[in-house]
Amino acid sequence: ESMQLNNYNCVTEILGALKNAAIVRLKNTWKFIPAKSLERWNEIQSIMSDDDNYSNYRNAIQSNTSCIPYLGIHLRDLTYIDDGNSDLIEPTKMINLSKMRLHAKVIE
Repeated sequence: ESMQLNNYNCVTEILGALKNAAIVRLKNTWKFIPAKSLERWNEIQSIMSDDDNYSNYRNAIQSNTSCIPYLGIHLRDLTYIDDGNSDLIEPTKMINLSKMRLHAKVIE
């Protein structure tokens, strides 16, 4: 249901809980899950996969007009932008507007 509501933060939390080692070890229990549910599980895992810098997730949120994003990905993007770009352009000491545009693009 979280997926239908486009609540990607909740989806990520549920995936994290179900991927917990204690849950994964319940192999006999996993065998009783209906095929349709397992298919949906694999679909959700695919969307939230970290392959290609979460490209499936990024495509999903761009196609939705409203959603609750998984903030961890966006905070990481902001951190990399901040760490990888200086605040000022040398030697003029002017504000690095390219860095600010990158920040705005992530926040948008």
